[in-house]
Amino acid sequence: MKKRTKISLRTKIYLTIVGLLALTGVLYAANPAPFVFTIPFPTGVTAAPDLLLVSEYCSENIDTVDCNGFATLFATLPGFGSCQEKYMAIAPSQSGPPNNTFTPRDVFVTEGPNVYKITGGIVTLFAGPIGGCLSSDHNGITFDHFGTFGFDMIVTCQEGSVFRVDGNGNATQIASVFPPGEGEIEGPAVVPPLFGPHGGEIWVADELNGQVHAIGPPPTYTVTQNILSHVAAEGVWVIPSPQCTFCSGGAFFQAEQQQNQFVWQYPLSDFAGLGGNVILTSESAEEGADTSLITTNGTDYFKSSFGPRIPGVNEGASFVDCDVPTATPTPTATATSTPTATATATATFTPTATATATATFTPTATATFTPTATATFTPTATATATATATATATFTPTPTPTPTPTATTPPLLCPNAYSSAICNLGSFGKFAVLVLNSTACPSNVDFSTPGTLVQGDIGLCGGTSGLIQQLTVDGDIVKDTTPPGTNVTITTSGTNAVHFTTGHGVQNQDLSAACGAGGTGGDCRNASQCASGLPCTQNVGDLTTSRTFTGNGGLNVICINNINLVKATITIQGGPSDTFIFNVTGPGVGVPPAHILNNVKTTLVGVNPSQILWNVTASGTTVNPTKLTSSLVGTWLVPNGSFLLDKVSLNGSICAACTVRIHSAAQLTCPEPH
Repeated sequence: MKKRTKISLRTKIYLTIVGLLALTGVLYAANPAPFVFTIPFPTGVTAAPDLLLVSEYCSENIDTVDCNGFATLFATLPGFGSCQEKYMAIAPSQSGPPNNTFTPRDVFVTEGPNVYKITGGIVTLFAGPIGGCLSSDHNGITFDHFGTFGFDMIVTCQEGSVFRVDGNGNATQIASVFPPGEGEIEGPAVVPPLFGPHGGEIWVADELNGQVHAIGPPPTYTVTQNILSHVAAEGVWVIPSPQCTFCSGGAFFQAEQQQNQFVWQYPLSDFAGLGGNVILTSESAEEGADTSLITTNGTDYFKSSFGPRIPGVNEGASFVDCDVPTATPTPTATATSTPTATATATATFTPTATATATATFTPTATATFTPTATATFTPTATATATATATATATFTPTPTPTPTPTATTPPLLCPNAYSSAICNLGSFGKFAVLVLNSTACPSNVDFSTPGTLVQGDIGLCGGTSGLIQQLTVDGDIVKDTTPPGTNVTITTSGTNAVHFTTGHGVQNQDLSAACGAGGTGGDCRNASQCASGLPCTQNVGDLTTSRTFTGNGGLNVICINNINLVKATITIQGGPSDTFIFNVTGPGVGVPPAHILNNVKTTLVGVNPSQILWNVTASGTTVNPTKLTSSLVGTWLVPNGSFLLDKVSLNGSICAACTVRIHSAAQLTCPEPH
């Protein structure tokens, strides 16, 4: 008999994967396999027996996937074109008449506080901006299949607000799970009515607190927090009963957004006998993160590991919804009664010829006469007058742009960057962010989403590519002219433009001193190699819990293998003569490996960010700080790996290669002196 782990209601139990397997054994062996390889940064997924749709993180494209896993464009949203998590749902049969007024098979997509509808490839705004939805990203969507909430659409906003939306697009707020800032809800689902004590309710995943919360039925919509614990909870997914597949293949699809960027397919056999139960997913590869199966005996809930978690950053997922009707209207092959076509032919014969002859005659004479005289005369006089006015207008502004190139020369310093003479940063020291070209990996930059701020200069080394838009920059973006130059798209106009609050905008300079050339050398790498050669004054091993580092009054070299911190505090204390260099040499944890700093706070006692250097050296590694409540300090060198700053505030600077990503209202503060 299979063992189970009982989790009582309202208890906070964080189970690591190792601990879970020790308690339960490997309960269910899931067999996911990569299915879609061709979509950049896949994020939202929704599926029906004949329709699989995936949203792209950094574009407005919604893609449709064929039975072989190849994607083509399905529709383009009229949204703001930034890196946003766009989630989707297809209206099931229950949402149509007589239960509700949705049109089954219409597709609905969230983007910020808006919900868009796609019908036959045509996109329209269905609801929004939804009043009371405060979040510009991470907002979830699902349908009530069971009738507890009137077969309405359910929309959740990251800050904790929950809405019912009817078939006419009217949104009504029904709950606030908690005050804004106390959690991050995503991935809602209405669970079956008999599914334990919270059956028939809306379940939401709270990634920040690692919990699942429930919202009860009308009229009270009672919120019950913490009905289950689940590390880095991303989404709640009800296993359909009966189940079906897309193209006779997968029954469940899940998008991994960052590392490999695949959409994974689970076969129907993985869910045999499990209809009506619930799957929970984890977004990030933290300790204890898992894909889990939730079952119930009617009184308690039981959590079991559902095979290995897909590696990477897991975002949207979807079971194939058997309740979505298939596209039967397509068989227009019923037009085999071609006799109707011949009947129409006789109708077109008799009157048409004579009627058209008289119609074409009368207007020709008058039409050609009247416009010719007035049209040629009036514009000629006014056109010449306007031309003289334009000449004077173009004259005045010309002298003002000329001083701009001169402003490029003065170096902008970054006083929050590491500034010790030990392993000096050299010319890299003037940048808040420097994106290196690396021989270890392709160099890609992704700075986007409203609310994301970099105070200081951004340097882009030769060989980098990617996108910068909707970012606020207090400084310059400097592109390296060293061959092969950069291939970064910087949006400077329109609604997606980068907003420069100070500085001189986009500049071109030779950055070879800071960057090196061809992915080798340069001040940033030199500083990293210098730090790596220093002997350890403290040897930590893996950094997995809150810790205080106390200075010795001089050079402190702290040697760390891997960082795996969740809800932890790093305290650094010392005096003005202390220098702290943290050499992190391990590859990271999870598959692919990453150094995790999830909801980590840094406290400084008697020291400044300019006294702190983090040097992460493994090839292909990733530094992954996440959560709005996280705060980091110091200069971070990752010369052979990636740095993904998601919602975090960093008081310092970054030099990294591979993927450098700053988004979702992250704040990097290294302002130039005024």
